[in-house]
Amino acid sequence: MGEVRPVPGQENGAPDPALSPIDLAREQPFELGSLRVVPYKTVVEGAGGEEHVEPKVMQVLVTLARTPGRIFSRDDLIECCWDGRIVGDASVTRVISRLRAVFRNLGEDDAQIETLPKVGYRLLMDGDEAVSTQPLQSPQAEAKRRFPILAIAIIAIAMLASAFAWFTSRPITDPLTVVMLPLEASEGVDPFYASGMEAEIRSQLGRNTGMEVRAGESAIQLAAEGRSPAEIGTALDADLVWQGELSNSVATITLNARLIDPETGENVWTDSLQSAPDAAEFLPLRAVRVMLEALGRPPQSEDTQQAGSDEDYALYLTAMGLLKGRGVEQRMAAYEILEQVVDRNRNFADGLAGLAKANFLYPTTDRAEKDARSATALEQAEAALELDPRSVDALKVAGILQIDDLELQLQRLRLATQIDPGDAEAWFWRGIVERDAGPGDGKVLETVRHLVAVDPLWPASWRASDSAMELGDFDLARELERRVIAASATEPQRLLARARLARIDGDLSEFMRLVREARGNLSDAERRWGFFTQERYARFLLGLQPMDSGVVVPVDARTDLLDQMRDRTMPTRNELLAAGITPQNFWDDRQIAGESMSLLLRDGREDELLAYYDAKFDAAPAFVNWAQDTDRAHQILPFASPYLALAMRRAGRDREAQEMVALAREWTQLWSDSGQTSVFSLLYELRLAALTGDDASAIAVIQRLPDYGWPLQLSHVNYEAIGLLADDPLYEEVRELPQVRAVLGSIRAHFARERREVLALGFE
Repeated sequence: MGEVRPVPGQENGAPDPALSPIDLAREQPFELGSLRVVPYKTVVEGAGGEEHVEPKVMQVLVTLARTPGRIFSRDDLIECCWDGRIVGDASVTRVISRLRAVFRNLGEDDAQIETLPKVGYRLLMDGDEAVSTQPLQSPQAEAKRRFPILAIAIIAIAMLASAFAWFTSRPITDPLTVVMLPLEASEGVDPFYASGMEAEIRSQLGRNTGMEVRAGESAIQLAAEGRSPAEIGTALDADLVWQGELSNSVATITLNARLIDPETGENVWTDSLQSAPDAAEFLPLRAVRVMLEALGRPPQSEDTQQAGSDEDYALYLTAMGLLKGRGVEQRMAAYEILEQVVDRNRNFADGLAGLAKANFLYPTTDRAEKDARSATALEQAEAALELDPRSVDALKVAGILQIDDLELQLQRLRLATQIDPGDAEAWFWRGIVERDAGPGDGKVLETVRHLVAVDPLWPASWRASDSAMELGDFDLARELERRVIAASATEPQRLLARARLARIDGDLSEFMRLVREARGNLSDAERRWGFFTQERYARFLLGLQPMDSGVVVPVDARTDLLDQMRDRTMPTRNELLAAGITPQNFWDDRQIAGESMSLLLRDGREDELLAYYDAKFDAAPAFVNWAQDTDRAHQILPFASPYLALAMRRAGRDREAQEMVALAREWTQLWSDSGQTSVFSLLYELRLAALTGDDASAIAVIQRLPDYGWPLQLSHVNYEAIGLLADDPLYEEVRELPQVRAVLGSIRAHFARERREVLALGFE
């Protein structure tokens, strides 16, 4: 790099022309390496196109370009670009980051902005050569060249002036990603209270336009591994890292906070905020306002009803900190605390939303209790939304539980991610509902990509690659797992991601080997989301017995029934009755009904299947109405109609069978017309083709299925999905087609090789 150059004319105290205020309207266009800079239009043009920048960004660029190679301190830049007004260091940092992004986007390699820690910045060209700032043309000539018609030029200038006026009056909305590290609690501060305070600061900060604030499992784990804030920010692709400590005394609560630039490791803002204990509820809001003002981002005020007393607000923060931990005892304690707080503060929207979430997440293996708590949670979330329609926790809980209105579910969960794009939980729950959405939605890939970007080390985000494969995007699936590897805090996390990559490639033996190597040092959540379902399914495909994964799952009569059916054994009618499955409620349990139909037909029990049908529906229209009332008709009708049609054919109910075939054709066509293909939409097509004897369509679908993860990469344990490989009677004739036998033969040969390799590794 070049040496520091003296400032001409300063020896005798003369004004420094390089620090004179920047008036963009009077600045001439100039060249900067391969770039062409037009200040009065706030445009930078290059080989990669053109970029419009904020006036402040253009002012800083012009300042640096006036004297290339010269070091400008932050105070220098503030003096000539902010008119000497008091602004935070983060405002300067953000502008410099934006300029670097412009250079990258336009393919400029010769120019770079060098940061000299604790000194300032300078613009350097290739070889540290001076930049040419000779005018290219006057603004008038430039306008004439670009807009030969005078009327167009006048309109364009007017539009630019209007846009500039609008821009200077609006909040800054350039996206800014902030990673929040866990708030450190000093001695005497309840760590759960501190965790709740951190969550409240993150929530309020994340609600501001253009802010994506991440404070999930990834930040916690990387901090626990001793990574520096700069290293954590780099690993999580953040623009800034927030770090803070909370302490208290008899008279005050003190929050010390700072923002760190991951690129330099330097603090770009720091402050110490104090509050009397009885005013602590305002501390998160004050912290957010001070921080946003330092970033040059006007805070967006949202009036929400707080708890009635500082004691209750402290209890609320403690409960939210407990809930964030997700431990069994922690969730139970959070529920008890929030119930008391809400009982004393009926109009406390955040408290109601927190109680709704605590009810939804309450640890229980009793299905009836779980259903009752979910119903209560939905009521509480709705009440919270009456008080605060933008409560993110209430939107999430109502969105995941309002299962009879899919459109409303999607609306609420998408609003939650819009309000707070750094909330990984909101993205996860949104992805669940979008996966259930009807044909034509097509947002799942966008959602899972964002989920992993926000919190790559949160175990729930590790299922994102499964969704990508089900939609046929294997490249995205690999990209997501590589993102997890890049951010990993521990070796077992890297091993699990490598195992899932092996599974994407169809290497089940390597998948199981890597899982075995990783499993000894994993949390329950890492086991549950990192490999549990995938390993169970792989063992099923390879003919191996399930093994104890260490994951605790509910055990009840219904679960026992599902386990039997997944072992391809259909329970007797009496066993179903003993588990509470009656002809009247058979169809209301979609898992039981879904797994049962092919097994009942295989075992010649079609009369029993039709008895379940007749007990609830008097005709096909009633069946359709029921399916539509569940808001999942797009899944139920193309799946169930073929099996009911086959049962009706066997029973000689030909007219009803034809009605079911028509239903299957109508609802399968909806998926085909949407242009949205997934492994499940292809299976709908296959069932219809098998039912109607359309061999050509069946062959075409079966040849496409492996490109959508069938059967090697399926992860949702729906064994009817692999009925083609097993004994599903719907496919009896299709299996015998030569082209189908070739495909299935290749798959079975792959299973045989993988099984031999797995056994050679010592698995049983």
